[in-house]
Amino acid sequence: MYFNCSKFRQLGKAGGQCTAHYVRYDTLYAYVLARLQDWIYQAHTDEKELLNRLLKTSDKESTKAHKKQSAELAKAEKRKAEVDRLFAKLYEDWTSERILSTTLKCCRRSIRLSSKN
Repeated sequence: MYFNCSKFRQLGKAGGQCTAHYVRYDTLYAYVLARLQDWIYQAHTDEKELLNRLLKTSDKESTKAHKKQSAELAKAEKRKAEVDRLFAKLYEDWTSERILSTTLKCCRRSIRLSSKN
């Protein structure tokens, strides 16, 4: 029995990110069993050390996720500031009659659509 790579199954050859490969059941079973036995041994010999290691790993993952979210927030805030600036400029142009109401409506619709993306 074999387990095929799910990424290759999802993307296929067209994705170009993954080649066709697989893991035999007995190889996977032996690896998982060895890892479980290792974790059990560590839990029996030094539970506090194992807990500290697991918490440290969890903190690293949380920090990485937080950095990614912060970067996405900064990007969204920058885009919002840009759209706000564009609206202000359009309003100024409209009030000074440099553009028509129909042009303003068209621009507002266009900006709204680009903001959703």
